[in-house]
Amino acid sequence: VVELFIGIFSNSLALVTDSVHAVLDSIVTSILLVAARWSSKPPDREHTYGHGKIDTMGSFVAGIIILVISCFFIYESISRFYEPKPEVLPGILAIGAAVYTLGADGFRLAVLRKALHKVDGQTLKVEFYHVFMDIAATAVALVGILFVINGFYQADYVAALILGGILAVLSLKMIHRSGLELTDAVPESMIRKVHDVVNGTEGVL
Repeated sequence: VVELFIGIFSNSLALVTDSVHAVLDSIVTSILLVAARWSSKPPDREHTYGHGKIDTMGSFVAGIIILVISCFFIYESISRFYEPKPEVLPGILAIGAAVYTLGADGFRLAVLRKALHKVDGQTLKVEFYHVFMDIAATAVALVGILFVINGFYQADYVAALILGGILAVLSLKMIHRSGLELTDAVPESMIRKVHDVVNGTEGVL
């Protein structure tokens, strides 16, 4: 919220993009928490295999939401290149917002590291590496703002374009992974592994 308001106030598209990225993280996490809660329900008459696919469906929907918004930011970044120099440019306040966000991400990293010492969960590991991606994204926004202060005002749009691209790639990966699971696709590496085991077992065809 801090980053979003300062991004709007200082007219920094990179900051606004990064703040929306953070808001999307919260929304996606909320969707996944609700989906995880529903998916943990035991099997019933209508769901004889359980409710596990609800969790995957949550990831699929979240991925589509992120992709749509990232495409908007990519479009906005490219269109602003052709506009005249804006009257309001990001300044010291924008730098403060980016540094503040890096500090918040650092706190998240410390909490997750502490949690990983107690619980060796795959979800925690994924989130731990996700925080590193968030730090990299905010660092891109910060570098863009620094370039703006030094006279290259289009750097803000370049930073926003890079952030939009990162979001688009992450969302496509999430959609692809969820789509494979929803359609019950089996990874090719697993098929090869099973094939090798079968061929290596005497008396089994």
